[in-house]
Amino acid sequence: MCFLIKTPPNASMVMAASSELENNSCDWFWSLSLAWAIAQLGWIAGPAVMFLFSFVIYYTSSLLADCYRSGDPVSGKRNYTYMDAV
Repeated sequence: MCFLIKTPPNASMVMAASSELENNSCDWFWSLSLAWAIAQLGWIAGPAVMFLFSFVIYYTSSLLADCYRSGDPVSGKRNYTYMDAV
């Protein structure tokens, strides 16, 4: 389903100059496949899975935020790198 679209070699100079870069059609494919997967779960399980993923993302982002400062969360030492946090 994913393929690479390239400009044909005998295209005009204007067309070749405007499309120097290759267009990767897989960029939009992943967003459509996620929507399709949630739609396949139905009206009950689909939103439930979306809420489950949102809670997992919230939990992991709060863990990352806690690693930003050592000791006191307000006035503790800032950890600028991973090695400072570990």
